[in-house]
Amino acid sequence: MNDKFHRRLCLGLTITVLALMSCNDSSSGGSGSLACDANECKVRASDALVGQFFGAAIGMGDDLLVVGAPEDSEAADHAGAVYVYVRNGDQWDEVQKLLASDAAAGDRLGGGLAVDGDVIVASAHADDTNGNNAGAVYVFRNDGSEWIEEQKLLASDGAAEDGFGTSVSLADDVIAVGASGHDEGIVSSGSVYVFRFGTGTWSEEQELRASDAAAGDRFGFSVATDGSRISVGAPQNDGPRDSGAGYVFRFNTGVWTEEAKIVAQRAPLDCESQVPIADQRSFDGFGTSTQIDGTLVAFGAPRVDLRQRTGPTCQTFRQKGDTGAIYLYRSDGASGWPFEARLQPLPLDGSLPNAVVLLGSNVDLDDARGIVVGGGPEERDNGAESGAGFVFVDSGTVSPDWELDRKIEPADAASRDKFGATSATDGSVVTFGATGDSDDGPHSGSVYVYPLSPL
Repeated sequence: MNDKFHRRLCLGLTITVLALMSCNDSSSGGSGSLACDANECKVRASDALVGQFFGAAIGMGDDLLVVGAPEDSEAADHAGAVYVYVRNGDQWDEVQKLLASDAAAGDRLGGGLAVDGDVIVASAHADDTNGNNAGAVYVFRNDGSEWIEEQKLLASDGAAEDGFGTSVSLADDVIAVGASGHDEGIVSSGSVYVFRFGTGTWSEEQELRASDAAAGDRFGFSVATDGSRISVGAPQNDGPRDSGAGYVFRFNTGVWTEEAKIVAQRAPLDCESQVPIADQRSFDGFGTSTQIDGTLVAFGAPRVDLRQRTGPTCQTFRQKGDTGAIYLYRSDGASGWPFEARLQPLPLDGSLPNAVVLLGSNVDLDDARGIVVGGGPEERDNGAESGAGFVFVDSGTVSPDWELDRKIEPADAASRDKFGATSATDGSVVTFGATGDSDDGPHSGSVYVYPLSPL
């Protein structure tokens, strides 16, 4: 991963420590839960250790929670692991720990996760099969009693430092894998590989690249799919420098085709023309995260500043730095994706937020229920980098009207927990990873689960 961008985003999360997942179906008895009740459930690994970074990735399915711990060293030093939990009332019971069948030191299994039905997918950007840090992805399927490693996926043209598995997504027998370091003749421009399941195996279907690919764009740093569309983030796209961009691809007549390039926009001030206004600034990192569901796509930009209008003029000034934002766009039914909303961590009481919240470091959404969730891992209400989670809802009846519904902070919040380092929702609950939580030693990590009802 590009060091400059790592420093600029200052995520300090294991988003940049993406993982290798495979299964050595090592079952774990008992529950990793702590203090679960109807309002909050804290989940930890049953064999938690110092520096495990449990919660670096989260995947959710029906009554299923999957958590990555990319620094776990059971199989080999920092080979990584994935933990599987099932819902039991208000509690989440640990049922299996997954280790790679060919685990090797430094693979960091569990840094990227996706779940759909009886399939779990996890990435391993540091796997060395195709060269140093070329990356790999593992697929697991539930056979009715346990999760079994089904296949290891590699890029057909994989090479050293590609980071295949920088990001991963799964839906309807389609897997999208980001390789943000892939060159293809243009250094670190990035690629996304699409795999499809058929006749009992996963096969590479197509390699996606941006139509305007440029050096250092890091296309594929984030990726999401709903099975028929794929959204991709390129957070170092220059327009201006490292402002970032997003792309949407659609599957049509057997081919994935780039449908739109999307950049940051905002609603106009009352003194501006009533059209969305360009909102691109250097180093915002638009596209650091993405999610797509139905007709709605989201892109996170953790380095966006909160800007306010100044005086009677139609200009804005920097009010708070690096608050971050999540940008929403909705399909027009053809090939366009008009701007819908920019979500920022504005307190419910109308006061100004803290600077350096980094909302947009991650994002998940449920279009049918009108829910968008994201973490702000450097929110400091409870100490430096204690973190917070944010739930936005669409309260509009005729047209979309997005607003902050709740800001979530854990009952045992503490400095450096980085609560909100990751997030996920299944529409009924929301989960946030706290990779810096130290209940079991520094950076052992934890995951918190909260009910979303009633909204």
